[in-house]
Amino acid sequence: MASAPESPPTSGVSALERLNRARRPAQPPPRKPMRELPEPPSAEEPTPQAAEEPRAPAPAPGRANVTKYAPEGELPPDAPVRGLGQRVRDPVYERLDDVVHALSKRRLRTSKTELLEMLLWELPVDERGLDQLATRLRRFQERHPTLGRRR
Repeated sequence: MASAPESPPTSGVSALERLNRARRPAQPPPRKPMRELPEPPSAEEPTPQAAEEPRAPAPAPGRANVTKYAPEGELPPDAPVRGLGQRVRDPVYERLDDVVHALSKRRLRTSKTELLEMLLWELPVDERGLDQLATRLRRFQERHPTLGRRR
């Protein structure tokens, strides 16, 4: 009695590779294209004032361009979350840990994340505050340089 021809035996590895190929997810959707910013008008070109669309009110004098969340406003508890994932030198991390622990001894429960959010939220956005921050940052960089920073 003639039997059907058998396919050549496959190794477990090749069978596993075929299975993995079949399980691969489809290509992720393409990223949103970057928004194209309009070219600034040249000094020689007059800009038509009457034909323009109504604009949003101009920011207050002395204000930098900020995101939709401003320190004067509230930080919504349901605001989207992003991973900051920054690496810091060990003494900085230990200091942050010590501060959180010292606050807990004062019966103020917090976390490193909440403390960092507060500090970041209170960063200045006005020109004077940014100038002061830049001065402090330069002083910090001079006193505590990192290995990768080129001078």
